[in-house]
Amino acid sequence: MVKRCPRCGHVFECRSNDIAHCQCTRVLMPHGLPSWVKELYNECLCEDCLRALAKEASDEAESSSKSS
Repeated sequence: MVKRCPRCGHVFECRSNDIAHCQCTRVLMPHGLPSWVKELYNECLCEDCLRALAKEASDEAESSSKSS
């Protein structure tokens, strides 16, 4: 199914009905990120946005662990 990413507007193929081949399974997301994304967005995000959010969350976690 073709969708438009609600975060960036990019058109992508969502395979939520075939999760083994869904682009979101290629993104390593930190704990808690999937539920946070679901709270903010009503639709699936494209792989680029998922990667960007995962990187931001990972960088933030790393930064806070260094300051502890």
